[in-house]
Amino acid sequence: MTSRSSIQKLPKALAQDELEALQSVRMNPRDRALIAVLSRCGLRVSEACSLTVDNIHWSTGTPSLRFTGKRNKERVVPMNLEVQDVLREWLESRHFSDSPYVFCNLRNGQRLSRKTVWAAMKTYAQRAGIRHVHPHMLRHTFGTDLADRNVPVERIKDLMGHASIETSSIYISVSAEQKRHSVDRIDRRSRLSRWWSRQKNRDYRFFAQPRKQLHIGVLQTVGRDEELRQLKDNLSKSIDTLVIGPIGVGKSHLLALIEAENVLKVKTLSPAKEALINIAEELHKIGRLCPDGPDKEEGERPRARQQQAEMKGETLIADAGADQDNNQSHITEGGDASETDHSVPNIAPGASIPFETIKKQHARTTVQGWTDMVLGSVEKNEFVLIVDDLSDMTSSVGRLIDKLNRKFTIIAALPEVRRPHEKHFWKFDRVEIEHLSTADAKKLIRQCAAGANIEDYAMTETRVLQQSAGNPRAIIEIMERLRKEPAVTRSAVRDVSHTGARAQIDLTFAVVLILLFVVAARFFMRGIGSMEGYVLAGIGSALLVGIRFFMYRFKR
Repeated sequence: MTSRSSIQKLPKALAQDELEALQSVRMNPRDRALIAVLSRCGLRVSEACSLTVDNIHWSTGTPSLRFTGKRNKERVVPMNLEVQDVLREWLESRHFSDSPYVFCNLRNGQRLSRKTVWAAMKTYAQRAGIRHVHPHMLRHTFGTDLADRNVPVERIKDLMGHASIETSSIYISVSAEQKRHSVDRIDRRSRLSRWWSRQKNRDYRFFAQPRKQLHIGVLQTVGRDEELRQLKDNLSKSIDTLVIGPIGVGKSHLLALIEAENVLKVKTLSPAKEALINIAEELHKIGRLCPDGPDKEEGERPRARQQQAEMKGETLIADAGADQDNNQSHITEGGDASETDHSVPNIAPGASIPFETIKKQHARTTVQGWTDMVLGSVEKNEFVLIVDDLSDMTSSVGRLIDKLNRKFTIIAALPEVRRPHEKHFWKFDRVEIEHLSTADAKKLIRQCAAGANIEDYAMTETRVLQQSAGNPRAIIEIMERLRKEPAVTRSAVRDVSHTGARAQIDLTFAVVLILLFVVAARFFMRGIGSMEGYVLAGIGSALLVGIRFFMYRFKR
C-alpha cells in the first residue's frame, strides 16, 4: 500500500475565469500589482514581499524582475505587458517613494508581511465569490498556464526557480527572448490591448529604477566672464553701474558674485521706507549707524568721548579724596586717563542700542528722516550699495537713488531703463547681459544633466535649446522639470515646454479674422454657384481650426 505521506499532491491553481474574477474585484493599486506579479511571474509570497525597486529592470531589452530567490539563487523572470502596466501604475502612485520595497505597507512604507498578503487574498477571494485563495495558488496558476501552452519543461523550471533532484542548485540557462515569448503567451488580452500597452511602455522600460528626487547642485558660472570682469573693474574705481538684461539672464547671479569690503546688499528699493530701514539695519550690524542723523554726526562722537573722560576723572578725584597720601599719584593717573581717552574707538553712538529699539523710536520718522539717518552715518564712497532688482522702478525710487548716490557707490540690476527714469541713471555705467550663446547654453545644459538618466541626450539638448532660447533660468527650470519625471524619455522631452524666455505674440485676433474671412468666402462661393470655391473655403476653415494641433504634433 502507498502511504498518504508518499502521495504527491497536485498543486492547486486557479482556473482562468477565477483569476479574472479575482482581478476584477475593486482593490488598491498595490494589491493589483501584487496579484499580477504572483500570477504572471510566479513569485513566491516571500520573494514578492522582499522585492525591492532595484530588482525591477526596465532598461533591458526584456523588462524583467531580477532577484535572489529560494536557496539564495539569483532568478530572472521577464514581465509581460500586463505586469508592466499594473506595476508602473503602482510605482507612480505610491506615497512612500523613498521605500526600497516594491510592495510596502501603506501606512509606514515598511516591508509588507506575509500575514498581510494572506489576509488580503482571503478578502478579495470572498468578494469575488470563489473558494479560498492563498498567495501560493497564484504561483501554481503561473506554472499551470505555462504548461497548458506547451512551454518546454526546461523553461518552466527556469522561470519558477525549481531545482531537480539531480541538480538542486543549478538553473537551466534559457535566453531572455525565449522567456519573454513564453510569458507573453499567457497574456490573453486582445491584440489591440497588448499593442497599446507596448506603446505606453516603450519609453518607460529603459528606466532602470523608479523615480528619485534629483536636484541640480551648485552650477559654475557660464559665459559671463567679461561682464563679471567689467563689474569688478567698475567697483574698484567706485563707478556706479547698472546691470541690464531680460528676466532670467543671470543678473542676480552676477551681483551675488561680487565680493568686496563695505558692501551692503538689499533686494529692492521699493517701498522706499522699508528699503531704508533695511540699509540702516545693515549699518547698525557693523556699528556705523547714527540714529540722530547728520546734524549731530560731527559732534556726537567727541561728546561721547568727553562724557567718558569726565566719568573717569570723577572716579579719580573720589579715589584721591579717600587717600590723600596718593593724591599726586591719582592726579597723574587722571592725566594718563585723559591721554588714554583719545583712543576711544570710533563707533557710532547708536551701536549699543538694539536696532529694534531704534526702529520703534523712529516709527513715525518719514522717508526723508530715514534717508538723512543713513546718509549721515557714512562717508562718501565708503560703502557699495548693491540693489538686486529695480524692476519696480518708480519716480519716488528714482529720487531715493539720487539721494543715496551722494554717499554710496550703487550697483543695481533691472530689465531695462525706461525713458522717464533716464535722468536718474545718466552717470551710471551700463553692463548689458544677453542670452547665452549656443556653445555656452550647451555647457550649462551639460552641468544640469549631470547624473541624470537621459534616454536621448542629443534630442534633450536640442529641445532645451529651442524652448529656452539661451536663457539660463529657463534652461535650469526645464532641466529641473525633466529630472522630476519618472523617466527622461523621448516623449517626456517632447512634452516639456517653457515660454518665459521667449517673447509671445498673441495671434488670436488675426486667426479669428482670417477664419471669419474664409467662412464668408465659403458662403459667397455658395451664392455664386462655385462648388470648387465652396469646397476650397471649407478645407481652409478646417485647416485653420486644426492648425495649432497639427503644428504641435509634427513639431520635433
